[in-house]
Amino acid sequence: MITLFQPKPMFGLPNASPYCLKLEAFLRWQEIPFTIQEGLPFQGPFNKVPFVDYNAERLGDSSLIIDRLIQDKNIRYPEGLDMAIGHAFQRLTEDHLYWAMVYFRWMDNRAWPILRDAFFGQIPFPVRPFIVSKARKQARNALYGQGLGRLPESFILERARADLSALSQRLTEQPFVCGQQMTHYDCSIWAVLSQLVNCELKIQLTDVAAEFPNLKLYIERVSAQLGTQWASTDRSQGAFVAA
Repeated sequence: MITLFQPKPMFGLPNASPYCLKLEAFLRWQEIPFTIQEGLPFQGPFNKVPFVDYNAERLGDSSLIIDRLIQDKNIRYPEGLDMAIGHAFQRLTEDHLYWAMVYFRWMDNRAWPILRDAFFGQIPFPVRPFIVSKARKQARNALYGQGLGRLPESFILERARADLSALSQRLTEQPFVCGQQMTHYDCSIWAVLSQLVNCELKIQLTDVAAEFPNLKLYIERVSAQLGTQWASTDRSQGAFVAA
């Protein structure tokens, strides 16, 4: 049995982190038994969520965990799928589009108060302002280090639009990113797009994503493959098992 550690559900989704959402989707899709416990980044091996306890090991990084499970469970895909395209679009989504989402969640003053209250509202007041200020500074520094945060906001928006346009074109040609069948790359892309399309926290990228209606249809296709409807606000963090 795998124990998946991640934050609580938020904003009408099973998780506000696309990486947590991606890993949980993969576990459900492959029908790998797991339970969920609330976890904080510093408890994991790479100081980030999600992480898992698996075969007496604590493993971190959603992609590394999925790669390990693909190997251990001997998961194989049929010939004819373009796995290189899947790899490339996963990188586009997770290493670029994701950071645009982070920018508009953390740096845009229209979304920031909602995110701040959701993430930090339960922290006692005497220490809350210090923690909030430190967390936002860390996000700003991460965006600057990644490079996207050095650009004007209008440039970030247009680069994100170009990412979404490329995804839209690919998913017009094929039902899933690698071709006719779903792969673990779809879990990654679906998780980030879900944060833009289905999240209760609306940001500027929400409107940009709406310019490409087939992305919502893609989300629905992947959700159907997962075989379940997630009621995030009703889940018990300690007793949710896929079998």
